[in-house]
Amino acid sequence: GEAVAMALILASLIAALTLRAAGAAQYELRSSGRCDFPIVDPSECSAAADALDLDETAVASANEGDWDRERRGQGLGDAPPYCSYEGWSETLLFDATGIYYGECSDSGGSNGALCLCRVSPAPGECRVPTDIANFLGCSPGHLPSGGSCTPRCASGTFPSVASLSCIGGVLDPPTFTCGSAASTSDYSLNMGETWPQVCGYHITS
Repeated sequence: GEAVAMALILASLIAALTLRAAGAAQYELRSSGRCDFPIVDPSECSAAADALDLDETAVASANEGDWDRERRGQGLGDAPPYCSYEGWSETLLFDATGIYYGECSDSGGSNGALCLCRVSPAPGECRVPTDIANFLGCSPGHLPSGGSCTPRCASGTFPSVASLSCIGGVLDPPTFTCGSAASTSDYSLNMGETWPQVCGYHITS
């Protein structure tokens, strides 16, 4: 009886450790740049924090109360979108709107936050390129199959496409640019460095 009980406890412990290792393999902490595959669900954000053994796993909303950076006057570019962790305050934040466009940081300052990211896309999800010059991100930054987003470019530059679409895991168009008004296509949208700030149309003949 005792031996059987110990064996069951050991088996349960091994199963739990195996599940934890499998969970950790799905996620990563980033201290620079942006997530290739952001975590866009608050429950998954919490699960990722647990899998990565962070000190806090309860999600706090980044869009209301004390953590709303807009209300604190810090700007939308001061924090990364979706799931992030502020080590200095030991707070797991979730930006449900996806409107923040700051980069991941381990600076430890009041504006810095590590990003919790998936290491691979969810089924049917598209990866939005993060290495395009002057590109600040997409709104929303998450592209499930059938979804679309509006590219945001740095002030003074304009996206060459009006929107990006995800069709069965394939991004359409597969690439784009953020260039000067003269180098863009017929329709451009400049959201500025502190999106949402300015919305304008540029039409060429």
